[in-house]
Amino acid sequence: MLIACLIALGSGVVATVWARWRGAMRLAGALKVGCSLGFVALACVRPWPDPGYAAWMVTGLCLSALGDGILLVRRPRALVVGAVAFALAHVAYVVAWVQLLDVSPGVLGAALGMLLGVIGVTYGTRERTGRMRWLVLGYGLVLGSSVVTAVALGLQAGGVLAGSLGVGAVLFLLSDLSVLRDRLLTPSLWNPTWGLPCYYAAQVCFALSVAQVSAQATLPL
Repeated sequence: MLIACLIALGSGVVATVWARWRGAMRLAGALKVGCSLGFVALACVRPWPDPGYAAWMVTGLCLSALGDGILLVRRPRALVVGAVAFALAHVAYVVAWVQLLDVSPGVLGAALGMLLGVIGVTYGTRERTGRMRWLVLGYGLVLGSSVVTAVALGLQAGGVLAGSLGVGAVLFLLSDLSVLRDRLLTPSLWNPTWGLPCYYAAQVCFALSVAQVSAQATLPL
């Protein structure tokens, strides 16, 4: 079942990118929704060693799928509502991860670096993002918190979980950069061409972590 889900999801992502290049936007939208439901299903096909962790992660995956559907509407208001859905998804992820994380000076330092980086990006793009710069700042802070927490927990836990969370966090960051470029900076079909695979690979990593979390995740750094 797991392998079948992964194959179906990967095929769906390839088909979505192909449909966008063909200009078949309705087909691309339908395929994207199917892929998003796929990563939610992927988190549910295996047992949950830690039901508390799994519940927060599945909540985040569902909110992400909701955000995907909203962003199919190419309007500024839809962008704001979709960003809120994704921000709430990241909050759910952070809640899941922080329960298992031993906060260290290194984590706090990374969080400070993230804060400065988000402020720098917001300031550097302020003229092109206009009034949306506050959306970029707010979402960037939530995304940055998610990335720092995921990478820190992955390093703390080690093993397969380190790959799932660390790689997933970096891929999610890259995918959001593609959305920023496509919606607010430099619209191009190339943005979703590399952004969508990054995004779905990230969500697959997060979905797989649901079955990987165990007592190992509480080991200190």
